[in-house]
Amino acid sequence: MLTIRKLTFAMMVLSFATIFTNEAQAYDNEVYWSNNRYRWKIDGVEKGSSTDYATAIQSCIDGAPWNWIHVTTRGNLSKQINLNDGTGLDFHGNKVGIWHNEKSGLYARGRNWCSIINVTLDGGEGWWAIWFTECNDMYFSNVTVQNHIGIGIRIDSHPSKPYEDYWVDNLDMSNCSFYNLGSHGLETYGVRGNVRILNTIAHNCGGCGICLNKTDNAYLDKVDAYRCAVDNGYAGLRLVNWVTNSRIDYVKAIECGRGYVTGKARNVVVDEVYIRDCVIHDILLTMSDNVGVNSGTYNGEAINHYTNEDNCWINATYVDGSIPTGWVQLQNRNTGMYIDGYGKTSNGSDVYQHASTTHYNSQWMLERTGDYYYIINRGTGMKLDGYGRTTNGSLCAQYNNTTHVNAQWKLEQTGSYYFITNRGTGMRLDGYGETSNGSTLKQYMNTTHVNAQWSIVNLKSATAEPTPPTTTTITNDNITVFPNPSVNGSFNIDISQIENKEIVNVEIYSYDGKKVFNQEYYDETEINLNLSLNKGIYIVVIKHGDLVTSKKLTVQ
Repeated sequence: MLTIRKLTFAMMVLSFATIFTNEAQAYDNEVYWSNNRYRWKIDGVEKGSSTDYATAIQSCIDGAPWNWIHVTTRGNLSKQINLNDGTGLDFHGNKVGIWHNEKSGLYARGRNWCSIINVTLDGGEGWWAIWFTECNDMYFSNVTVQNHIGIGIRIDSHPSKPYEDYWVDNLDMSNCSFYNLGSHGLETYGVRGNVRILNTIAHNCGGCGICLNKTDNAYLDKVDAYRCAVDNGYAGLRLVNWVTNSRIDYVKAIECGRGYVTGKARNVVVDEVYIRDCVIHDILLTMSDNVGVNSGTYNGEAINHYTNEDNCWINATYVDGSIPTGWVQLQNRNTGMYIDGYGKTSNGSDVYQHASTTHYNSQWMLERTGDYYYIINRGTGMKLDGYGRTTNGSLCAQYNNTTHVNAQWKLEQTGSYYFITNRGTGMRLDGYGETSNGSTLKQYMNTTHVNAQWSIVNLKSATAEPTPPTTTTITNDNITVFPNPSVNGSFNIDISQIENKEIVNVEIYSYDGKKVFNQEYYDETEINLNLSLNKGIYIVVIKHGDLVTSKKLTVQ
């Protein structure tokens, strides 16, 4: 019987794919907006209208049992929506606001074959944005929950006693994301059968990214958790209360309270982890049996605690996951060549490689932007840019003053080296085994070869930034340097809002510590400079009274 149910469930999921390809068709059971009202039709016949979004959706659900309801307009829910047996809700990519404080936004109890797809649920003060309890054969796809005070999606076997001997069967989830929640992104309790949870993202959740309780036969392919449970003992991924017979392909957890945790788990394997900078533990296996981590890296604490240690293992590698600050060189693992900008300043210019160099053109600043980094050349201020290229062997480029995803790079540690992966395309920097000075830097997709592995050589201690004169140094937001970046060293310094500007001294230092400009000004409110400066990064030091302010200036 279970085999038949699984087959039927799989056929139902497969049929959903045809729905995604027919957006232009007219739907027999639909909620839509027309003439300033929400309207619904059943079996192709308009049945009513309302100024209330939730009323229209609920009326269509109640009038079309065992049917897909197509909600082709956005709106705000004034009350909880209750699904019936066989209800499928396709919101066609619309954002739906939860403007009430009932227990949940979308709710089903004791129902079978319920589905929710293609929706962004925003806001809400209830306990759960979506709550399915005592339901079987559930399907979710392309669901995003954001800015909700409680849990994103909760699936359980009983509304008040899921921890007792109650079970529900068959859960299929894909491409679900959770952002800025007060509690867990996804929580299950008492779910078994065919449990598939694919490609889950949970960022900035007050609880776990994913919390599986009393769940059996689960398969998760990828968990991406960022800053989940920062202030408590929860985790990016937490398996507790006898999660059994389950497998997870990949867990990424960055800056969470804990990265990956098991408590009372049996026969569970994680194939690979990438865990960084968690507050308490990166990995914690406790009160578990035949549970382990096969591979990956972490940079915090990993504990195998109160387990059957003969059967529990952590085979991930500890690495020093701190990214150096200051100027660095990027050296290829296979060839020893350094990435070098070669002094190029034209947008789209190539990037090169050079051996045994310490020149400024081979020095780079790693500037963080969210989960990614800009890689900025010391000699010119240009950024490494993948240029949207996706062919293996394509060249890497440089671009000035860009914030595009093609100029953003992920640093993924592998042992003591890094893959440098482009955000826009997924291509990795690759030295291609070339050893001639001036050889071009290439890109390659999804490679783990040593040619795509780079060491980050920290130069901060050897080439520290110039230090302003030794008096009280502050960052004065009342002083602005503009335009920044400047062209050919032409820029202005606005000092109109500071005190003690009767005498103001301006000094400019290059990043090798040399003073390249020094001038006093009297009773000025704005200082206009037109200097012949080489392209690169400078420190502008403004002395006023007994205070010293420093500003960073990029010259193009």
